[in-house]
Amino acid sequence: MDYEAYVAALRADTDGLGDAAEAAGLDAPVPSCPAWTVADLTQHVGTVQRFWTGLVGSRSTDVPDFSAMGGPAPEGDDRFEWVRAGGHELADTLVATPEDTPMWTFTGVGTVRFWARRQAHEATIHRCDAELANGALGSIGADLAADGVSEYFELFAMLPLAQAITGDGETIHFHCTDREVEWLAELTPNGVVLRPEHAKGNVAVRGPANAIMLAVWNRIGPDNPELEIFGDRDLLDRWRRLTAF
Repeated sequence: MDYEAYVAALRADTDGLGDAAEAAGLDAPVPSCPAWTVADLTQHVGTVQRFWTGLVGSRSTDVPDFSAMGGPAPEGDDRFEWVRAGGHELADTLVATPEDTPMWTFTGVGTVRFWARRQAHEATIHRCDAELANGALGSIGADLAADGVSEYFELFAMLPLAQAITGDGETIHFHCTDREVEWLAELTPNGVVLRPEHAKGNVAVRGPANAIMLAVWNRIGPDNPELEIFGDRDLLDRWRRLTAF
């Protein structure tokens, strides 16, 4: 996907998040984030987006001070417009920043494109959380969802969790049926090895990119009618428990 598409997705999905959150109400539980209410979800999204607005605006290549993330959010109905405004402020800052601008990323100095992509998918998955809280889950466009599946696994490989999950060579295959995106997760004694390839796994998860993205983020389960599961369901259940973040 191109840079402009990420910025557009960030705008649209933050607006959608705000709309679904407003419809659900601040006290509504978020079933996909069991410890959260909509108030927690909107606080998280609003503060994260404002934090990255500041970082992108500074064009810093230094490791950020994450302890500075946070701050007060409006109470009551003003919270929803506050969330929408935060997404647009971040999008405007990204528009004003050339996509090849050097910036700190999780793997060292990269470019601001990394954060346009990361924040687009962050807004998308949290828009889905707000919709689940409101009882009416929407969908993700196939191109964005397929890119989101790859971004998930690329991000996962950077996390300490990838080394903490071990096994004896068991494999889980994820296959987007409407886009050419496939990933194989192999559980080795030294951690998870992830490869973007077609392969036969001990268990396979197939479906449209929308469903696969929601599945890898554990926003829908294997019983969802859009998914086809072949093979060792116990292994898939184990994977889902270990990757629930």
